[in-house]
Amino acid sequence: MLSAARDFMRRPEPSAYPTSPATATPARLGDALLAAGLIDRSTLDWGLRRQRETGERLGAILLAAGKVHRLDLQRVLGEQWGLPFIDLLATPTP
Repeated sequence: MLSAARDFMRRPEPSAYPTSPATATPARLGDALLAAGLIDRSTLDWGLRRQRETGERLGAILLAAGKVHRLDLQRVLGEQWGLPFIDLLATPTP
């Protein structure tokens, strides 16, 4: 079971990351969180150090450490991917 979870958490190939149409470079989650005012520079630097040490995703590190709320992280990720955010706990389903 643990290996299945680890496989799920593996990073996709770089070509699978969203890109900015103007620059055609991968979007950076830390920069987006910083720009949204959800984290500060020292938190981003700390998260990036942990990412280098562990190989884990930045969002997972910040979430596990309580540095960012899951809904805020989901909103920023949705914006990066160009997807609308829908909180299924607050939005009734048909």
